[in-house]
Amino acid sequence: MARRPEKRFALVKGSLAVRPVYVHKEERILGLVFCTLVALLLFALLELLLRRAGLPFSGQQFFAACASLSLVILQLRDGSYLRQITGLPPPLAALLQAQPAPEG
Repeated sequence: MARRPEKRFALVKGSLAVRPVYVHKEERILGLVFCTLVALLLFALLELLLRRAGLPFSGQQFFAACASLSLVILQLRDGSYLRQITGLPPPLAALLQAQPAPEG
């Protein structure tokens, strides 16, 4: 099944929860178009990663599932940090458990 660009542009034309942006200078218009295309590319890559991980989520469903996430960061007296994610749905928790922890 071939992917068509129109599928992604339908996402942009849909009901996005962002404020309208009005630009008048050509370089700002080009910048806005570039940022939109980069966002669409990242969204498509997210959906590809979700499919490869075997998760039955679309990109929009993934963002909705992540809406309740919270990250708690505690700095301990010895200067180390404790990070804890809360509000994680079980399928996403399983996905994160399978990934290596980031360094730092």
